[in-house]
Amino acid sequence: METIFSIFRHIFSILFFSTAAVFIVGSFMVFIQGVTAFKSNEKRDMTLVIFGFGIAMLIIGCFIFYLAADVSGHMPKIKEKYVAVSLNMKHSYKHIFHHWNKEVVLENKIEELNNLQQKLAAKQLEIQNLQSEYSNEIEGLVDEIRELQQSGNFRTFSQAKEHPGIFYNLSLIQRKQAYIAKLQETSVRLKYGIYELKYLERAACDDLKMVKTLDNEVVETLIKNINTVIDKYLPDAGKLAIEVDPNSMQTPEQIWQQINSGN
Repeated sequence: METIFSIFRHIFSILFFSTAAVFIVGSFMVFIQGVTAFKSNEKRDMTLVIFGFGIAMLIIGCFIFYLAADVSGHMPKIKEKYVAVSLNMKHSYKHIFHHWNKEVVLENKIEELNNLQQKLAAKQLEIQNLQSEYSNEIEGLVDEIRELQQSGNFRTFSQAKEHPGIFYNLSLIQRKQAYIAKLQETSVRLKYGIYELKYLERAACDDLKMVKTLDNEVVETLIKNINTVIDKYLPDAGKLAIEVDPNSMQTPEQIWQQINSGN
């Protein structure tokens, strides 16, 4: 019974594929005819009808092709063949897979995770260097303020803020402290990002060892999760952008008090 059904399904698929081919070839010929008529300025209204008819035939042909492939059992193979393209196109257009190779796709994602980790680590080092520079500059500004304070014998903030050297130095310290705080927030986010990417990379490496035994759906889910995390941290790997909220800054008077208290 199964053999008879297979023969019937095979004959049915051949008929459907043949019908689809006729529709597709016919629509192409009609399209060519429509283009020719349109260029020669002959019966523009009829040309639009021909175009519409050609497009309708093409759609019907594609639908018959899909139905025939599904009935004949070829559709799962077609889906399997091109699924890698949709999974990988979002992050790497240079890798086009003509066959669903789970191992190759997973290896590429592991490489992406590793590359992003390195970029975040480089960005974190850049932040640490900036923090160190700002801290050293603040120390220099504090020394200048103390020298001006001693030379002018300023005891209160009301007196000190009238001196432009002290006032502008306090304003610079205010900005640099705000930058340091914001850079620290970014550094913490990068740190968690590196750990999350490293975890996913190691988990993917474990799955790669047994990828041939995993279902396609399991691998697809894993790759989707990897893409989500990459999208989450990819902006942090770009140009460093720090925005400071003026309301979060210490006031010049608070900084003056800290300097005089020895902090």
